[in-house]
Amino acid sequence: MTWHRLLERQIKHKLDGLDSPEQVDKLLALVSEAYEQADTDRALLERSLELTSNELVNRNRELHAQLEEQKAIKTALEQSYSLLHAS
Repeated sequence: MTWHRLLERQIKHKLDGLDSPEQVDKLLALVSEAYEQADTDRALLERSLELTSNELVNRNRELHAQLEEQKAIKTALEQSYSLLHAS
């Protein structure tokens, strides 16, 4: 049976084998700690992605508003230019 590399390392370095119930309990505690750390890491990553996504959405809104403002300015300048050259 092939095990996850972390589990293999934990068995090799922290256990002398799985001959007693205490060793099995110790192994299960180590596995549980690894799961908890993975959950914590995933939660931090998800939060980071959420913050980044929100920042990008807000920046996109700002850029869209600036673009609309520039379009309005361009239209006003074109109208002013037309009026100046019409006379």
